Amino acid sequence: MSAELEHVDLEKRGKEIEEALHALRTMIHNAAADFYEKYGQRLKITITEITLAILTIFFATIVYAADPTVAYNFVSSDIPIPNQPGRVAFAEDIDDDGTLLANVALNGISNIFIDPANTRVPSVFFSCGGDTSSTTIERGKTVGACTQTNSGERKEFGFVRYKNGNYLLLDFPGSDGTMARGLTNNAVVGQVLKKLCEGAGCPGALSYRFKGFIWHPETNSYAEIDFNRPNAFVDLIQVNKQGKILGQYLIVDLGNNILESGWFLYDNGQFELPFPIDHSNTGGDSIFVTDINDEGTALLIRRVNGQVKIQLWDDGVFFDVTGMPSLWIPINVRGMNNSGQFVGSYCVVVPDPVHGSRCEYHGFTATPAPVHVARGAKK
Repeated sequence: MSAELEHVDLEKRGKEIEEALHALRTMIHNAAADFYEKYGQRLKITITEITLAILTIFFATIVYAADPTVAYNFVSSDIPIPNQPGRVAFAEDIDDDGTLLANVALNGISNIFIDPANTRVPSVFFSCGGDTSSTTIERGKTVGACTQTNSGERKEFGFVRYKNGNYLLLDFPGSDGTMARGLTNNAVVGQVLKKLCEGAGCPGALSYRFKGFIWHPETNSYAEIDFNRPNAFVDLIQVNKQGKILGQYLIVDLGNNILESGWFLYDNGQFELPFPIDHSNTGGDSIFVTDINDEGTALLIRRVNGQVKIQLWDDGVFFDVTGMPSLWIPINVRGMNNSGQFVGSYCVVVPDPVHGSRCEYHGFTATPAPVHVARGAKK
């Protein structure tokens, strides 16, 4: 924006604010005068006292209108990698029994790492043969994406790894690649990489190549899920037992320029848009929705007016998560289980002999704080 346009814009905005404040003052004055005329002498109060009372109620309403909060207990949870002294992993997801899922590199190949909550059960590494990653564990099953070799030409497959160690590769018919993201008992969702258009006149790949898919294990059938607007990039993140799917969309032009970015819920062929638009591609407020559990609660992290906050979304209401230690700087949130526990990462600023200070990264596990009920009160 040029200096002239910026000046005009600020001047216009200033006039709009002045007009709004004048209207607010007039409204409060008229309300106070009306109340004084009717009740002032009888109640023996002045118009100034009435005005202050109206202002108190007004600002209390503004505070009350802020997002409600939900209390959590946060604990640092770096996961030691077996036989790798000094190396730790940060969890991508947490199962209902507290088992943690992470991604680690071993001998130059990415593996998933399952760290059971029961210390008597050994931890597990898994790879399809090449690079393997996952972001979801659900009742012991994991889904993700992998290659079968780590050299030469290779194709990316989705996979389902069962609790007994067996696994199944997913390959969307006619695709260049398949990535599984989320699962429930009767479905797996993710993203399919469609055939690349090559040659003159081909549109940007974001406009047609990346779509969502759902796989039904009982029929071994695949279905493509596209957004209800043209030129969309689609990624399906998770599905819960009610069949509600959390997904991300980008609306682009044919040159791969992002025009709009956001998150949706897909349910029985219908798209819902309960989340704010993501403006991170233009440097504005951002939102990243990472999971939805079987209770229908979604987990997200937002940057609003420069402030980063972790939130839960439930039935149309956003809740600010409280309880993170004041010296922790939230970096991301990842997976959440059906009890509301979730994992993520944070950093703390520590001294550095070269740069003066640096950010030291750690993982965390967050658990809903217990609700204390007074003795004798009904629960």
